[in-house]
Amino acid sequence: MVVKTSFDKLIKNEYDEIYWYEKEVISFHIIYHLCKYLGFDPLTFTPLNDIIFFPKNEIRFFRFHFLALPYRKMSSHVRDIILTSDNLVSLYNTTFESMGPSVAEAFFQGILDTLMDLVSLKYENRILIEINEVFIIDVLEKYFGSSIGDPLFYWKRQENLGQSIKIFNKRKIFMKNQ
Repeated sequence: MVVKTSFDKLIKNEYDEIYWYEKEVISFHIIYHLCKYLGFDPLTFTPLNDIIFFPKNEIRFFRFHFLALPYRKMSSHVRDIILTSDNLVSLYNTTFESMGPSVAEAFFQGILDTLMDLVSLKYENRILIEINEVFIIDVLEKYFGSSIGDPLFYWKRQENLGQSIKIFNKRKIFMKNQ
Protein backbone atom coordinates (compact mmCIF):
# COMPACT_ATOMS: atom_id res chain seq x y z
CA MET A 1 0.00 0.00 0.00
CA VAL A 2 1.34 3.47 -0.96
CA VAL A 3 0.92 6.22 1.58
CA LYS A 4 0.37 9.62 0.03
CA THR A 5 2.02 12.57 1.74
CA SER A 6 1.12 16.15 1.13
CA PHE A 7 3.87 17.98 -0.79
CA ASP A 8 3.33 20.86 1.66
CA LYS A 9 4.21 18.55 4.55
CA LEU A 10 7.48 17.60 2.86
CA ILE A 11 8.67 21.14 2.22
CA LYS A 12 7.65 22.88 5.41
CA ASN A 13 9.10 22.38 8.83
CA GLU A 14 7.00 22.10 11.95
CA TYR A 15 7.37 25.80 12.75
CA ASP A 16 5.90 26.74 9.39
CA GLU A 17 3.03 24.33 9.76
CA ILE A 18 2.14 25.82 13.12
CA TYR A 19 2.81 29.52 12.55
CA TRP A 20 2.75 30.41 8.82
CA TYR A 21 -1.00 31.13 8.81
CA GLU A 22 -1.15 32.72 12.28
CA LYS A 23 -2.53 36.27 12.20
CA GLU A 24 0.42 37.56 14.24
CA VAL A 25 3.01 36.11 11.84
CA ILE A 26 1.14 37.39 8.79
CA SER A 27 0.78 40.82 10.40
CA PHE A 28 4.47 40.94 11.27
CA HIS A 29 5.48 39.99 7.71
CA ILE A 30 3.24 42.69 6.25
CA ILE A 31 4.30 45.45 8.66
CA TYR A 32 7.99 44.61 8.30
CA HIS A 33 7.91 44.75 4.50
CA LEU A 34 5.66 47.81 4.31
CA CYS A 35 8.00 49.77 6.58
CA LYS A 36 11.32 48.49 5.25
CA TYR A 37 10.49 48.84 1.54
CA LEU A 38 7.95 51.68 1.84
CA GLY A 39 5.12 49.52 0.56
CA PHE A 40 6.73 48.93 -2.84
CA ASP A 41 6.77 45.74 -4.84
CA PRO A 42 10.51 45.04 -5.23
CA LEU A 43 10.40 43.39 -8.66
CA THR A 44 8.30 46.05 -10.38
CA PHE A 45 9.13 49.13 -8.25
CA THR A 46 5.44 49.94 -8.03
CA PRO A 47 3.53 50.82 -4.86
CA LEU A 48 1.47 47.96 -3.52
CA ASN A 49 -2.20 48.83 -3.74
CA ASP A 50 -3.97 49.16 -0.37
CA ILE A 51 -6.82 46.97 -1.58
CA ILE A 52 -4.65 43.83 -1.41
CA PHE A 53 -5.04 43.89 2.37
CA PHE A 54 -8.84 43.83 2.38
CA PRO A 55 -10.12 40.27 2.92
CA LYS A 56 -12.95 40.35 0.39
CA ASN A 57 -10.89 41.83 -2.43
CA GLU A 58 -10.17 39.86 -5.60
CA ILE A 59 -6.44 40.74 -5.56
CA ARG A 60 -4.67 39.86 -2.30
CA PHE A 61 -1.22 40.20 -0.80
CA PHE A 62 1.20 37.31 -1.25
CA ARG A 63 4.33 36.32 0.65
CA PHE A 64 6.75 35.02 -1.99
CA HIS A 65 9.65 32.77 -0.95
CA PHE A 66 12.80 33.57 -2.93
CA LEU A 67 15.47 31.34 -1.38
CA ALA A 68 17.47 28.93 -3.53
CA LEU A 69 16.83 26.00 -1.22
CA PRO A 70 15.66 22.74 -2.77
CA TYR A 71 12.47 23.32 -0.82
CA ARG A 72 12.42 27.11 -0.78
CA LYS A 73 9.21 27.29 1.19
CA MET A 74 10.88 25.77 4.25
CA SER A 75 11.47 29.12 5.89
CA SER A 76 8.91 31.53 7.22
CA HIS A 77 11.60 33.96 8.33
CA VAL A 78 10.62 37.52 7.43
CA ARG A 79 13.84 38.09 5.45
CA ASP A 80 13.25 35.00 3.31
CA ILE A 81 10.08 36.33 1.71
CA ILE A 82 9.00 39.25 -0.45
CA LEU A 83 5.65 40.96 0.07
CA THR A 84 3.84 41.34 -3.24
CA SER A 85 0.32 40.96 -4.61
CA ASP A 86 -1.04 37.71 -5.95
CA ASN A 87 -1.51 39.18 -9.44
CA LEU A 88 2.32 39.51 -9.66
CA VAL A 89 3.20 36.01 -8.40
CA SER A 90 3.40 34.58 -11.93
CA LEU A 91 5.99 37.26 -12.81
CA TYR A 92 8.01 36.27 -9.72
CA ASN A 93 7.71 32.56 -10.53
CA THR A 94 8.67 33.09 -14.18
CA THR A 95 11.69 35.16 -13.13
CA PHE A 96 12.69 32.54 -10.55
CA GLU A 97 12.36 29.67 -13.01
CA SER A 98 14.02 31.40 -15.97
CA MET A 99 17.08 32.45 -13.93
CA GLY A 100 17.42 29.29 -11.91
CA PRO A 101 17.25 29.20 -8.11
CA SER A 102 20.74 30.46 -7.19
CA VAL A 103 20.81 33.34 -9.69
CA ALA A 104 17.20 34.26 -8.86
CA GLU A 105 17.94 34.37 -5.13
CA ALA A 106 20.91 36.70 -5.74
CA PHE A 107 18.78 38.78 -8.14
CA PHE A 108 15.91 39.21 -5.65
CA GLN A 109 18.34 39.93 -2.80
CA GLY A 110 20.05 42.55 -4.99
CA ILE A 111 16.71 44.23 -5.67
CA LEU A 112 15.85 44.25 -1.95
CA ASP A 113 19.29 45.70 -1.14
CA THR A 114 18.81 48.33 -3.86
CA LEU A 115 15.48 49.36 -2.36
CA MET A 116 17.05 49.61 1.10
CA ASP A 117 19.83 51.83 -0.26
CA LEU A 118 17.28 54.04 -2.03
CA VAL A 119 15.27 54.35 1.19
CA SER A 120 18.32 55.43 3.18
CA LEU A 121 20.12 57.45 0.48
CA LYS A 122 21.48 60.67 2.00
CA TYR A 123 23.68 63.61 1.05
CA GLU A 124 27.01 63.93 2.82
CA ASN A 125 25.37 66.25 5.37
CA ARG A 126 22.95 63.41 6.27
CA ILE A 127 19.88 64.97 4.63
CA LEU A 128 17.70 62.41 2.86
CA ILE A 129 17.90 62.54 -0.92
CA GLU A 130 14.78 62.43 -3.03
CA ILE A 131 15.62 59.81 -5.60
CA ASN A 132 15.34 60.05 -9.37
CA GLU A 133 16.12 57.69 -12.24
CA VAL A 134 19.82 58.61 -12.14
CA PHE A 135 20.09 57.62 -8.47
CA ILE A 136 18.21 54.40 -9.20
CA ILE A 137 20.66 53.47 -11.95
CA ASP A 138 23.66 54.30 -9.73
CA VAL A 139 22.40 52.09 -6.90
CA LEU A 140 21.40 49.27 -9.26
CA GLU A 141 24.92 49.32 -10.73
CA LYS A 142 26.31 48.87 -7.23
CA TYR A 143 24.51 45.52 -6.89
CA PHE A 144 24.20 44.35 -10.49
CA GLY A 145 27.20 45.81 -12.33
CA SER A 146 26.91 45.10 -16.03
CA SER A 147 23.71 43.10 -15.44
CA ILE A 148 21.88 46.30 -14.49
CA GLY A 149 19.55 45.81 -17.45
CA ASP A 150 17.73 42.96 -15.73
CA PRO A 151 16.21 44.84 -12.77
CA LEU A 152 15.96 48.07 -14.74
CA PHE A 153 13.95 46.21 -17.37
CA TYR A 154 11.36 45.22 -14.73
CA TRP A 155 11.27 48.67 -13.17
CA LYS A 156 10.95 50.53 -16.48
CA ARG A 157 8.21 48.37 -17.95
CA GLN A 158 5.62 49.85 -15.61
CA GLU A 159 3.19 52.44 -16.92
CA ASN A 160 4.68 55.42 -15.09
CA LEU A 161 8.11 55.13 -13.46
CA GLY A 162 8.08 58.86 -12.71
CA GLN A 163 4.86 58.53 -10.70
CA SER A 164 6.28 55.58 -8.74
CA ILE A 165 9.40 57.65 -7.95
CA LYS A 166 7.20 60.51 -6.66
CA ILE A 167 5.25 58.14 -4.41
CA PHE A 168 8.49 56.55 -3.20
CA ASN A 169 9.93 59.98 -2.30
CA LYS A 170 6.71 61.03 -0.55
CA ARG A 171 6.74 57.86 1.57
CA LYS A 172 10.46 58.23 2.25
CA ILE A 173 9.91 61.74 3.63
CA PHE A 174 6.88 60.58 5.61
CA MET A 175 8.89 57.77 7.26
CA LYS A 176 11.74 60.17 8.05
CA ASN A 177 9.33 62.42 9.93
CA GLN A 178 7.88 59.62 12.07
